[in-house]
Amino acid sequence: MKYLLIFSFVLFSAITSYCQNKTSSSALPVLSDSVDIDSKALDKLDRQYDDLSKSIQKRTQSLLAHLQKKEARLKRKVQQVDSAKAAIVFANSDKKYKELKGKIDSSVNKKLAIDPLKNYDPSIDTMQTALLFIQKDSTMSPDKLLQVQSTSNQLKQVQGQIQQGTDVQTFIKEREQVLKSQLSQYGVGKELTDINKECYYYQQQMNEYKSMLKDKQKLQQKAISTVTNLPAFKSFMAQNSYLAQLFPTSANNGTSQALDGLQTNASTQQQLQSKFGLNDIPADDGSGGGPDGSAILQQEVQQAQAVLSKVKDQINAAGGGSSDMVMPNFTPNTQKTKPILGRLEFGTNMQSQRSNTLLPTITEFALTLGYKLSDKATTGIGVSYKIGWGRGGFDNISLSNQGIGLRSFIDIKAKGSIWITGGYEYNYMQEFASIHTIDNLDVWQKSALIGLTKKYKVGKKEGNLQLLYDLLASQEVPRSPAFKFRTGFTF
Repeated sequence: MKYLLIFSFVLFSAITSYCQNKTSSSALPVLSDSVDIDSKALDKLDRQYDDLSKSIQKRTQSLLAHLQKKEARLKRKVQQVDSAKAAIVFANSDKKYKELKGKIDSSVNKKLAIDPLKNYDPSIDTMQTALLFIQKDSTMSPDKLLQVQSTSNQLKQVQGQIQQGTDVQTFIKEREQVLKSQLSQYGVGKELTDINKECYYYQQQMNEYKSMLKDKQKLQQKAISTVTNLPAFKSFMAQNSYLAQLFPTSANNGTSQALDGLQTNASTQQQLQSKFGLNDIPADDGSGGGPDGSAILQQEVQQAQAVLSKVKDQINAAGGGSSDMVMPNFTPNTQKTKPILGRLEFGTNMQSQRSNTLLPTITEFALTLGYKLSDKATTGIGVSYKIGWGRGGFDNISLSNQGIGLRSFIDIKAKGSIWITGGYEYNYMQEFASIHTIDNLDVWQKSALIGLTKKYKVGKKEGNLQLLYDLLASQEVPRSPAFKFRTGFTF
């Protein structure tokens, strides 16, 4: 009888284990090729993640190299004044930079496994969990599985590089504070400002990279939209996401037992009223029935939340919301950390000239390409085309090619929306039948322009009004007006 009971217990345990495994395996995602996983979107994400990871790594390596050189020059300068102080402040400096460079050059996957991202990003978490969910499908083709694994690895690389960048930001912030507190009295203000610039612009560059990663959310959603809508994925996400690891759910989640022990709205309100003495307040006429204390408390909380939100917005505007932000002791150039394409601006403008004895009524159209040197300076080039409308009114319109031009310009902000504009132009001011007939460069005329530009907003576009004076107008044949009024838009 004893052995029968033991055998029955073992058999029961085996059956229970089998049923649990069967249930667990049936809960795994089953995705067939009929599920629309956008392969093109995954390929594009794979390339973009790879480019972004390399860009972050290259920028971090460049920062560390520049800072190490600046510290070396700073050390030599301080040694000339106080060699003992230099030995203390710069002790083991080269060793620390070498260690950081080694971490940047090494693989980030191992680091990410033991030291995950400190700043939670829901879009990254969803994407990474979805890719993990897809990889567990046993019916997926090998080619598609490799594609998903590649995208997942590239995303991990980006996460790791961002985390390493965050660690570097912490180091350089602390290092800058040490150098500033220890060496500011040695006449090295310029060197300390240069280090501050490196730290600040690296911080802004990292914010740009994070923004670029957020810009890919639409592409991420396109790649895995059908997967994230599956009920099986929602259950998988609740158990396997990074957020679930930080805040694991209890076994009775979703049931009434999960609410046991939690405070209710009524109990919280009762405690606040008893603690702060917020009882019912009679009306002004003494009739009673005025607002209760909870309404007053709610009003106070709303006011506090408004103040807190305002402070939070100010912190985000100053440094991306990071507690480790580097405060600049110079006037920053927000264009410095933007990619080249992000600093380009396309524009168009036009001007008209009334007819005279030699020329018909002319309208000149121009296309320009500007490059933002800073927030207060833009330089660029452009091309123009002059169209003739004839010498009569609307009853005698005759279209003709009256010339073309090449332009260069620079805009420097003066005050508010007023900019100082200068330019140098080459203009072909003769009628021509075809562009191929313009082969005599000697007849191209020069213009040197100086004037003011007024910029204003028109919806999402920027309009501008220009009043320019041509310093070489007297040399033009046929002569054109010295003052030029142009209007245009910047895209």
